[in-house]
Amino acid sequence: MYDHTSLLLNQIEGPVNLGFICRAMANTGFSRLYYTGDLSGDEDGSRRFAVHASEILQNAQKLDSFSALIKGQDVVFGFTPRQPWQDGRSLDMDGFHANFSKVLAEGKRIGLLFGNEQRGLENNHLARCHFRVSLPTSENYVSMNLAQAVLVVLWELRRSSNIPSPLQEGAPETATAEEQQALLDNIHRFLETIGFLNPQNPEQLWREVQPLFATRDWNKRELTLLHAIFGKARSRYLASLRNNVLPESKAPDNSK
Repeated sequence: MYDHTSLLLNQIEGPVNLGFICRAMANTGFSRLYYTGDLSGDEDGSRRFAVHASEILQNAQKLDSFSALIKGQDVVFGFTPRQPWQDGRSLDMDGFHANFSKVLAEGKRIGLLFGNEQRGLENNHLARCHFRVSLPTSENYVSMNLAQAVLVVLWELRRSSNIPSPLQEGAPETATAEEQQALLDNIHRFLETIGFLNPQNPEQLWREVQPLFATRDWNKRELTLLHAIFGKARSRYLASLRNNVLPESKAPDNSK
């Protein structure tokens, strides 16, 4: 996806927006940036707000015309709240995802085109787009900040691509049903040992306690910690009884 997708900015004016857009690209894994306009990319605002995405800013290519901007792209998606024609090429976000996935699977080069902060994409620009995409906004205020619009689109593409985030990579393995049952048995044994469960009807209170631990999918690391906690607590309790540290009580059956 990333090697086939380029971000195209037509007549961008705000250096801060340019910097924020580079950050949005870095956050979502995109790196191919082309733009037209008066900015050089070396403005203080661009460099300052690009922060960790300075490499994207440095490698961005400034072009001298709209034609040069879209040249080399097999399919151009233009993002605009305006839909001046009813020609079947107007898409909502669901339609954008479907068409993006289709042309990406065909190995085509894709351009995501955004217009000027003040004027957006003009009709002559929209006429050269293969598709026009409207972002969902409040009908009372349809205009979006350019950097925000770019982030929404790139984030949606990243989310729909099923690429695991760093937090998901190497996630602990979920414990099996048998392993989780072993934990419940350990907890039940501990509660019996300390006399928490009524010996006349131990299952009555256990029916209330059990869901506290049985209604969650523990991972293996969590199960190991819980086994250690309840196991050590039971051992310490039994040792205290043997050493007469605790008040006299009927010693539990250690064979359980």
